[in-house]
Amino acid sequence: NSSKFITMNQMKISVIDFYPEEIRTKKDAAQYHAKGTCEVSIVVNGLEFDIRNITYRIERNGKIHFKPPFRIHSNKKDGIKPKLVPSIVFRDPEIWIRINGCIREEIERIKPEPKNLKSHVQLDFFKANEQKIA
Repeated sequence: NSSKFITMNQMKISVIDFYPEEIRTKKDAAQYHAKGTCEVSIVVNGLEFDIRNITYRIERNGKIHFKPPFRIHSNKKDGIKPKLVPSIVFRDPEIWIRINGCIREEIERIKPEPKNLKSHVQLDFFKANEQKIA
């Protein structure tokens, strides 16, 4: 039933922006050169959507790690310990691999630096979107 699946060459991925985070702990400072989140735009057969809050970590040795958007689920009353629950899951792992590759290329091109934040990243994000809307 091939009509359910898109072919990979019909997908366009582009990085919209990076949102570097302040490195606040000594452990993170020792392990990571930079960390934060980013957002990508994906176009598939005329359908365009953005995926936000993709977490990236750049280790001191240059390795780059990614996590898809997630929330932390827990319920202490019911004895459920905190665990990461992905907000988006790709049934075809090749899609996530391509997204990672696109982000990795952009990280290597622009080399995002850690940021000393005076306010929360989310506030920066909302201000940027208000400007786009106005």
